[in-house]
Parts: sequence; C-alpha cells; structure tokens
Amino acid sequence: ATYGGIAPLIGMFGFSLALALPFGFFAAFPGYLNSLPKSGGWLNTVKVFLGFVEIAFAFKFLSNADLVLQLHWLERETFLAIWVGVFIVLTLYLFNFFQLP
Repeated sequence: ATYGGIAPLIGMFGFSLALALPFGFFAAFPGYLNSLPKSGGWLNTVKVFLGFVEIAFAFKFLSNADLVLQLHWLERETFLAIWVGVFIVLTLYLFNFFQLP
C-alpha cells in the first residue's frame, strides 16, 4: 500500500483536476456556455477521427499484451503495417475521399 510514494497521488490529482476544471469553469461562468460552437458536421468529423485513433491505440495495447504473453500473434512489422493502414484511411477520410455516417 505504500509502494510508489507520492507520485501516484500527484498523478491522480492531476488527472482529477484536468477532468474537473471544465465543469468548475462553466459552473462559475455559465455565460460562456452560449459562446461554445453548436454541434454539427465538425463534431461528426471529430468523432470519426477519435474513433480511428482509438482503433490504433487498441492495436497498440493488444501488441503490448502480445509481447508480455509472448504469443507472437502481432509482430512488429504487422503492427506497424496496421498503424500505417489505419492512419492512411484516416487521412483519406479527412481529405474527403469517402464519407462515414
């Protein structure tokens, strides 16, 4: 229970502060809520972008698990090819070569 010293506490405090600051700011100054942009097409683009990034990170964590368990399902070259593929598809989406719902 005492392993790690104060570093985990600082990390947890920073994480909680980062999540709480927007809520505290808009609670203290509710007038700024009206200046936020309305949702629309830009928000859909952000959601798709973050979806591709999430897929890439899912493969990253799967690769870490594969390395720890020494299963050799996802070798380095395969992992890099998947990441390059994901980001090529993301780039094509951002340049409007295709549309997603």
